[in-house]
Amino acid sequence: MDRDRAHERLTAERTQRATLVSRLRADKLGGVGQRQLGHMLKGSETFERQRDLTALMILEGEIRDIDDALRRLEQGGFGDCEQCGRPVGDERLEAKPWARYCIRHQTQADRAATRR
Repeated sequence: MDRDRAHERLTAERTQRATLVSRLRADKLGGVGQRQLGHMLKGSETFERQRDLTALMILEGEIRDIDDALRRLEQGGFGDCEQCGRPVGDERLEAKPWARYCIRHQTQADRAATRR
């Protein structure tokens, strides 16, 4: 994926997620702050509220990942696996432009995460 296309995709993905976060906060969560999220998940909230909070946390994590990818794009290293340094691959970047790892190392990271 060339630099201009990557920047365009990352910016569009970030904007989309930021819009969803704003909607969730305004419509569903009534302006819940970041510090309150963990506390609220511990309480006896309804299933829908927990689902919305989970979606919010996932979206905010993806925004951080996208911001990291934009930094790598500016500083160099975008499109290279953070584990082995080989190219992540254009197909993978088209599907997930903020991908940090090649398929092999992403699979290993996913397995390690499920073991915890």
